Amino acid sequence: MLRAEPSRSGVGALGYVLGYALAGDHLRQGWSVVADSVNPLPVTREAWRDVALSAGVPGHTQPTWAEIVGHDYAPWDAEHLVLDMATTTPQAAVALIRAADPR
Repeated sequence: MLRAEPSRSGVGALGYVLGYALAGDHLRQGWSVVADSVNPLPVTREAWRDVALSAGVPGHTQPTWAEIVGHDYAPWDAEHLVLDMATTTPQAAVALIRAADPR
């Protein structure tokens, strides 16, 4: 979308609307969907629920903490950058990323 219509304001609501449409189409075809988005507002959370309801596939339940920590996990074995955005400002994160990969 950004390549087709570059804008300084980003994707905005259009990104969510497109995501809802694609997810709904895929769900109606019997495909699985993972929607990874911020959803900072109740209206976006409700919209995702509406997508599932309209496709006839509601029923997601949150995993328990035991289920989360019980998953297989292989630690990273290569050098990598970890950013904790709870304690790092966006500007500091950009600086850390540029310092790690100065291309």
